[in-house]
Amino acid sequence: MRTFLLGCVSLLIPLALYAQTPVADLLTAVADETAPASARWTAALDLGAATFADAAEQQTAVDALGEALRAREVGLRVNAATALGRIGDASGVAALADGIGDRQPVVRRAVAHSLGRIGTEASALALLTRVDDADGAVRGQVIHALGETGEPVAVGALGGIFLSHNPAKDGAFTREATRALLKMGGFAVDTFAAGLASHDADKQLISARALGLLGDPRAAEPLMRVLGALVPSVAAAAESALAHLGEPAMPGLIEALDAENPSVHGHALAAITDMGSPAVPTLVDLYTTSMLRVTELEGELQALADAIAQAEAASKAAVVAAQQPPPPPDPSTMTVSEIQREAKGLKKQLRVLNDEHDDIDSLVVYRRAANTFNQWIDAGRRELNKPPAPAATALSQQAAPSAEVAIGPEAQSSAAIASTQRALEDELDDHRARAHDAVVALGQIGDDVAVTTLSGVALTGAVMEATLAADALGRTGNANAVGTLTGLIADVAAPSSVRANAARGLGTLGATQAQAALQQLADTDPAPNVRRAAQQALHRLAPTVSLSPTG
Repeated sequence: MRTFLLGCVSLLIPLALYAQTPVADLLTAVADETAPASARWTAALDLGAATFADAAEQQTAVDALGEALRAREVGLRVNAATALGRIGDASGVAALADGIGDRQPVVRRAVAHSLGRIGTEASALALLTRVDDADGAVRGQVIHALGETGEPVAVGALGGIFLSHNPAKDGAFTREATRALLKMGGFAVDTFAAGLASHDADKQLISARALGLLGDPRAAEPLMRVLGALVPSVAAAAESALAHLGEPAMPGLIEALDAENPSVHGHALAAITDMGSPAVPTLVDLYTTSMLRVTELEGELQALADAIAQAEAASKAAVVAAQQPPPPPDPSTMTVSEIQREAKGLKKQLRVLNDEHDDIDSLVVYRRAANTFNQWIDAGRRELNKPPAPAATALSQQAAPSAEVAIGPEAQSSAAIASTQRALEDELDDHRARAHDAVVALGQIGDDVAVTTLSGVALTGAVMEATLAADALGRTGNANAVGTLTGLIADVAAPSSVRANAARGLGTLGATQAQAALQQLADTDPAPNVRRAAQQALHRLAPTVSLSPTG
């Protein structure tokens, strides 16, 4: 321990002595070419930490260090460059710009570091001259320093480095370029958007994460385009980045809920959920507006169905009317010769239609049985006008004529009506799915506002929505949901699917205060699915609870 303390003291004493050295003495030491090299190096470094009396003294130090950057000793050049960066005076950039081309890589690294610390546009321009330095360590330092400047003029070069290097092969340069671009803020959005559009999964992954860290609203659109990426890690990174963006990403995510690609839909819903409580107002509005539209569409579909039914009835009536024979002539208005011709024609038609002697004889029977000549005529006409039995293969030919039927104020073809019906049904499904997505997301967020909204849906919504809301309440992890769920299982008028999900939810929430109600439900409820759900909840609450047989 004594040796350790003596070593620390031996290090601190020189530092204390140099800290007290006047600036003038340090300047003299740096300029003295006859002094030991180590003394000159140390003096140059101490100038970087010195306290100057005024701006003039500081400028004198900067000029001296600029001269030292051209010295023969490598160590002096390195320390002079380091000191200029510590002073941070922009007037030292010119000397550093000359030093960035030093033949020694260690000097170029020190110069690049100091240019990054000074951080002016001139510093960035000087650094840009060495982005392709032959020495890898220098290139890495230059890239890092460009990021430190934060100057937009460096974005193009940094973007070129990021996009042209393969992360798998040039990981170090890619990481440095990424860190440097992140320090550029919104100026780097376009570069990372281009990275997302590349075919390199590693670059896509880095770009997605970077855009999430930048938090710029302009990143929402390019991130949405890779939400269905084939590489799961890229899609997950885009999901996380969109969640980090928050409100600016919400319109695109809501639209993505209608995507046919299940991956896009799932990641969009997860991103909304990951936003947490800030997303709740949007989700509540999404549910409300979607269900209002569902109600409107159901009314439109019902009206269309009624119109279709009326059209079909009218079409059938038209077909029946078309198949009826023309009314027979009235015998009371016919002369005897006309009646005889009519009878002869009927007899001939019967012979042609039936081609059997029995039918001809039947006409004679009808004539003899008739009390009057007119009755005989009517009997023969009825026989003639019997509709033939339809053949099995002719059923399809009995369909309604293809003439258009007027529905509503405008005439529409049957194909147009069917197309309209399908479009309305598809829109209805889309809006209902959006409402259901909102319910699921509210259940996963689970704050008090979400619980209040879900409680309203479970108590007053349609069966499908109420069932889903009861399930979501059980997944909130919020004790405020227990009251609503307890009320639901006690409501015998509620649909059994709602009550079953409410019972499961109480078990998921660990609501031991509901054990008695659940036990009664398991024993006596007439609905088998409700009894099973109550049993499952009781097992979760207390595995040792004895359950009565429920059949």
